[in-house]
Amino acid sequence: MDPLLARALLLAAVMAAVVVAGLVVRARERRVRRRDLAPTTAAVSLPDLAAGTLDRPAGTVATVVVVGTRACSDCARTLAALRAALGARPGVTVAHVLAERVPDLVERLDVRTAPTVLLADAAGVVVVSHPGAVDADRVAAALDVLAAGRRPSLDAAPPATRSAA
Repeated sequence: MDPLLARALLLAAVMAAVVVAGLVVRARERRVRRRDLAPTTAAVSLPDLAAGTLDRPAGTVATVVVVGTRACSDCARTLAALRAALGARPGVTVAHVLAERVPDLVERLDVRTAPTVLLADAAGVVVVSHPGAVDADRVAAALDVLAAGRRPSLDAAPPATRSAA
């Protein structure tokens, strides 16, 4: 066999293997994302957190908690973006907790990604657990749904706003 043809076949086989592996990983991520984006059914409330683990007191209307780690730059960015966007909402607190300090919460909510964003209602019951960074507009829309008395989710895009042009 021609050495050039053998190299071309080997290259094609390697490329095919990489494409198949990428498709398998992508399909697995979609399955996990669909499962994880559903509202949580775990019975967890903010008072379950040990005293002093949240960096701010819980809100009177809702509390958004960013569960992160010390070395997570996405956690810091997500926390800063959520605080900037939601800081003016009355009764809403955006808090941060280190996963290392609450291993029981991490286990009960099956937190596997840093950051994970939790949304708790006025009673402190965690109603949504979202793995990964989340857009502040989605959290704001979920807070509006929660204020309306419905169960929020962070998987849907926020409603489009109309410009006043």
